[in-house]
Amino acid sequence: MVLVFIYLFYILSNSHFVAATQLLIYMGAINTLTIFVVMLMNSEKYYPRLSSFDGWKWNNGINLMACTSI
Repeated sequence: MVLVFIYLFYILSNSHFVAATQLLIYMGAINTLTIFVVMLMNSEKYYPRLSSFDGWKWNNGINLMACTSI
């Protein structure tokens, strides 16, 4: 929530490059954390029905929409 307000503050103060940079850096960090968790978690061991993990599709779609909307 704080990051959203900082982003909006940058937009309102006409610092569009800083706002876009901040958004891309934090979206990259969230994407990296998601990949790290998926790599550490053996999905077949914990969730035998989810052998093809659909979270990748949702995560990539959300990140794609967020990054291209800038």
